[in-house]
Amino acid sequence: WKEMGTLNLPAAAASTRRLAATSTEFGPEFPLARRLSFDPVVPEHKQIGITVVFGIVAPTSTPLVGPIETPWRFDPTFQPQDPWAQRAMFSICSEPESRDELRVVQTKCWLKKFRTWLIAGEKLFPSRDFDNDLVSFYYS
Repeated sequence: WKEMGTLNLPAAAASTRRLAATSTEFGPEFPLARRLSFDPVVPEHKQIGITVVFGIVAPTSTPLVGPIETPWRFDPTFQPQDPWAQRAMFSICSEPESRDELRVVQTKCWLKKFRTWLIAGEKLFPSRDFDNDLVSFYYS
């Protein structure tokens, strides 16, 4: 490298015009740049279905030819009775709807209905008696 001299650029003025980070017209949760590029409608042929299953361990690999050596199995460490496990499962159901970039069209989650059922019955969520509450919910 050969030094050619010093380049003195003026400091950026505080009043430099910039696109506002947010707009109060729609609230601060809608950044202006994202709102301009966001298309809420996803054509049906580009939509995909996603199924989330709790308490199952998937095989770590699948062979190209032949049967799977280790099929799906129940996770012996999964404990849905644990309130933190219930909270985590519920967040998987509810969080995608709050994230615009995921463009979730519809969710079907039994745990949301279970939570609503518990609250309507004046019980707490997460359930402290998960097994019995789940059976009662199922037959209601």
